[in-house]
Amino acid sequence: MTLGLTLKALQIDRAGTPLVRLSATVIPGEVLTVMGPSGSGKSTLVAALSGLLEPDEGHVSAMGAKSLWDMSSGKIDKFRLDHCGFIFQGFNLFPALTAKQQVMAALKYQGVSPAEANRRALTA
Repeated sequence: MTLGLTLKALQIDRAGTPLVRLSATVIPGEVLTVMGPSGSGKSTLVAALSGLLEPDEGHVSAMGAKSLWDMSSGKIDKFRLDHCGFIFQGFNLFPALTAKQQVMAALKYQGVSPAEANRRALTA
């Protein structure tokens, strides 16, 4: 059975005011798009979904874990590496690397051999 992502009574506060309140389930293969005006909590929500930010209330569960925050930081990092994709507003790329090198760097952390990383980067 493939497991999805579940948000249960997720709440993230800023300056004592709830910024994000959400319960939802994302099934495997589903694409989640987060839209809203500036300052509405989009980036904050994405940070919580990927284990970068622990919510003030509720939990995010994924990959069979009751809560991402029950996992070690190394396992949260591995979850993010293997299962989360981001398109940043400011691009957040390494300015000294070519596009091919950017792709190869991410694949290196997934344990892909240099030859296979090169092949995948050339076809990306």
